[in-house]
Amino acid sequence: IVAKGIRLPDHQMPGEPDPFRLPREKNMLRLIDSGSNMSTDQIITRIIDH
Repeated sequence: IVAKGIRLPDHQMPGEPDPFRLPREKNMLRLIDSGSNMSTDQIITRIIDH
């Protein structure tokens, strides 16, 4: 199983290959709602600021 959050948009650039292509094709991708809007960028910023 490969899990992926659904709350924030993907950061995939147009023309880049889909990093989830293989799990999608094998029906192994699960979209998960974490209940949080916290992004990795926000976490990194909070760490740097403190």
